[in-house]
Amino acid sequence: MDIAAEDPVIHENLRVQEQTAADKLRDRIDRLVQLVWLVARLSLILVPVFVFSLLTLDLPFRHFDRFVGMSPELAISNWFSRGDAIMCLSLFYLILVTRSYGSIFAGRLAALAWAISAGLAGAMLIYLAPQLVEGDLPSARFAAGFVASWYIGQLIAIYVYDYTRGGNWWRAPFYGGVFGFATQAAIYFPIIYGEIGTLWITWLILDVAMKSLFCLTFLPVYFALRRLFRPYLGSMSALAR
Repeated sequence: MDIAAEDPVIHENLRVQEQTAADKLRDRIDRLVQLVWLVARLSLILVPVFVFSLLTLDLPFRHFDRFVGMSPELAISNWFSRGDAIMCLSLFYLILVTRSYGSIFAGRLAALAWAISAGLAGAMLIYLAPQLVEGDLPSARFAAGFVASWYIGQLIAIYVYDYTRGGNWWRAPFYGGVFGFATQAAIYFPIIYGEIGTLWITWLILDVAMKSLFCLTFLPVYFALRRLFRPYLGSMSALAR
């Protein structure tokens, strides 16, 4: 009896051992091409979000002001822009990507998308420069604080989500979102508003509270998309390394 023919595990091991150096190189190139194509497809969703956010980060988002009902100093539009509103969606998207492909892959996807987006936004600003006047663009400090805070917040959301997976289905997306948003706020507000006194601390608290509510509203969406974004089983994690 041919044991190798009967046992699929032994048969697979023998096949791997028979691979030549050229076969192994071809397999690695195939995996690399698959990974690049996967990142490109997922970036097609994330890059436009980042670019549009960068171009609208100085436009106030006034739709939530009515819910505060306090003094004008506490109006959410004082610090929350259209770019912030759109960027919130990117954090939730990265959580879904982490569910399917793991934290390493999602972190690299975020870094690549930010790099491409910064280049595209810069090219667009150079093109529009002759038409712009002083005050049309936010300061370099504002732009740097925006990008740094959101990128780090996204990474925290990705890794907290991955760390808290298992158990109740809602725990990981909720914890990941809250910790990601809290980290973003903790970096953003001192950099951008640290010179205006202590008012920014109140803004920070209101911002985290508002975005925690966003995390609650995201949970039904996450639950509905769980079948579409199935958990990774390790193969894609290995591919991303």
